[in-house]
Amino acid sequence: AEMTDTVGEHLKSHFQELSHLFSRGLGDDSPKVQKAAVKALGQLMSYLAEESEIDIFCNLIPSVLQVAASCAQSGDEDTVAVVLDVLYDLTFSTSAALAQHTHAITSFGLMCMSSPSLDIRVRDSGALIVATLAEARPKVLGRDEALVNQVLDTLFRLIENSPSSAAGALFESNPAWRDDLEGNEDDEFEDSPTETSMAQGTLDMIACEVPKKYIFEPLMTRCISRLQSPNPSQRKAGIAGLGVIAEGCSEPLREHLGDVMPLVFTAAGDTDPQVRECACFALGQLSEHCRPEILGYSS
Repeated sequence: AEMTDTVGEHLKSHFQELSHLFSRGLGDDSPKVQKAAVKALGQLMSYLAEESEIDIFCNLIPSVLQVAASCAQSGDEDTVAVVLDVLYDLTFSTSAALAQHTHAITSFGLMCMSSPSLDIRVRDSGALIVATLAEARPKVLGRDEALVNQVLDTLFRLIENSPSSAAGALFESNPAWRDDLEGNEDDEFEDSPTETSMAQGTLDMIACEVPKKYIFEPLMTRCISRLQSPNPSQRKAGIAGLGVIAEGCSEPLREHLGDVMPLVFTAAGDTDPQVRECACFALGQLSEHCRPEILGYSS
């Protein structure tokens, strides 16, 4: 693994043999051998991310993810982090063979995001994989209805269950906003991501990048159903989600303001303070991104 960047070019004539070698290592009975294979293969795949030869190793991705999932369960965060770094390197690859594994890679990212036993930064790396895949392969993700449902259910569940404030978490997950906040001496900025900030950042990317014909209806269904829930945590997630998608889904939202705004106003008068807080956030987002149509509700 340590020699890949140095001798990678000279290994090309041996890639087929190396693929078979890595396959055996990934399937070995010894976890130590499996992890060594993952790290060596990962280094090589990162090196080949923009090369056509990456196709030779794409069939090994399911085995890599299987080993990484076992490492997550056993608490080996270092190996999980290595795999997430490799997957990030591969997200913008134009390989058709790699695109066939979008569902499995996204599912692995979601598993990492949802695992409370993993360090929050490792979980945030999982979120980065999902968000970047939405940017790099929006149509591939959008056409996979089961995957869209899996992604959205995971993100809304994280917002629901996070004890952190869901109002403003979107800005904390955005590097540009993060720089502004860190430059403000009056704000105490938490350096670590939270469940709700990584979920909202991912949701924002999906809303902005995935074609609306695939994403708008399932997004609105989840927002509205939660806003009508007797559970305040679900209402919080519903109104926060509505605010998060306001920019990416501004065009279709403008056409549905008649249905949306009564829900926002109701949330603003909710008995739960977190719901009211998120309603203010959502109202600000809608006011910014749904003009001029929203001006009709100024009274």
